[in-house]
Amino acid sequence: MLTTIRHKPYKKQNMKPYSTYALPAPNLNGYILTLTALLTLAACLLITAQAKATALSDFNLIALRNVTGGSDVEGRTLVFGDVNANGSSIDFSTKHESISDPTGTRGLDQNDSLIVGGQLNGSPTHVGYGNARIKGSDTGAILDMNDKASNATYNDGTVQEILDTVTVEINDTITMLNGLTTNSYADTSDMNYTAFNLTPSDDNIAVFDLSSSFFNQGSRMGIKGDLSATDLIVIRVSGTSVNATGGLNPKSHEFGQDAYQQKIIWYFPNATDLAFVNGLGGAIIAPKATLRFGNPIEGTVVANDIVLGSEIHLPSLDSPVLDTPAANPVPEPATVLLVGLGILALLAAARRQSVLAAMAYRSPLRGQKVMRVLPF
Repeated sequence: MLTTIRHKPYKKQNMKPYSTYALPAPNLNGYILTLTALLTLAACLLITAQAKATALSDFNLIALRNVTGGSDVEGRTLVFGDVNANGSSIDFSTKHESISDPTGTRGLDQNDSLIVGGQLNGSPTHVGYGNARIKGSDTGAILDMNDKASNATYNDGTVQEILDTVTVEINDTITMLNGLTTNSYADTSDMNYTAFNLTPSDDNIAVFDLSSSFFNQGSRMGIKGDLSATDLIVIRVSGTSVNATGGLNPKSHEFGQDAYQQKIIWYFPNATDLAFVNGLGGAIIAPKATLRFGNPIEGTVVANDIVLGSEIHLPSLDSPVLDTPAANPVPEPATVLLVGLGILALLAAARRQSVLAAMAYRSPLRGQKVMRVLPF
C-alpha cells in the first residue's frame, strides 16, 4: 500500500505548483504484536502477585518421614517417606474441598491430593478426590482411586520439586516461629477454664509460651480478644514430650471453631513424642516428633512421623503471615514497573515511525528527496 504526500514548494524555486511522490505506508504490525505480548505479560505478573503462596495452606497433613496406622485425612497430604497402611485402610482427601482451591506450592497441581516421596506399603490406601503422585515404584500395594477421573502415577521424579519447595518453606516457618517474642498470656487461675488473652503485636501475631505440663490439667479453654486484629495465634510449647491423657478439653469454645482453628498454630519446637487422647483444635507443627492421637486433629498437621489413630480434619492454615516466596514466585513491584516503562517506550517508537513516514518532503535547496520530522 502506498501513501501519497503533497506539499507546496518554496516560491523561489523553479518547480511545479505541486510535486507529488509516493512513500511506503508505515507498517506498525510488529509494534502492535510486541505491545500485545507485553500487556499480556504484565497482566500475568499482576495476577501472580496476588496468588497465595504457602504449603501450610495447600496441605492438611505433612509428614516429614512416614505415615502409618489407619484413618482418614480430609485434605491434601504430603508424605516425604512411605505410607504404611499395615492392613488398616488409610483414606486421603476424603472431602472435595481438598482440591477446590488453587495451589501456591511450586510443582503442585490443584488436582493433586496425595504426594508421596517414598512408596506405598500394605493395603489398602484410598484417595477420595484428586490425583496421587508417588516418587517410588509400584510395590503392588492396593491404591484405590475412588474418583474414576483421577490418576495415580508411580516413579514420578517431579515430586522432588515439591519436596524441595516445602522443605524450604517449613524451615523458614520454623525460623520465624522461633524468633517470635511472647506478647500474650494464658490465664490458668481458674482450674475449670483457661483463657488465652490475645494482645497481638503490630504484625498482628499473638504469641503464647506454655510448658508441656499445661496438657495435664483437666479444664476447658477459650480465646479472648479481637480475632479481626489477629492474623496468627502461636502457642509455643516447651518440653520434649507431651502425653495429654487427662481431662483437658482441647476443642472447647473458640478452639472448636473453623475461624479460629485456621489461625492457630500449636508449635512444639523440641518435642520428640506427642500423644493427644482427645485430639486438638488448631494446627500442629512438631518437626521432630512422632505424633499419636485418639480423636481428630482439627487443622493442619506437620510432624516427623504420623501414627493415624483418628482423623485429621480441615481447615488448613489460612494466614497472610505465612505466605512465603518459597512457593510460586511473586514479582517485585519493580518488575511490573519495568514492563510498564517498556510499553510506554514502544508506544513512543510507534508514534515516531508514523510521523517519519507522514512528514517527508522534497528539499528546495538540492532537489533531493529527504525525510524530515516536524514538531507537533
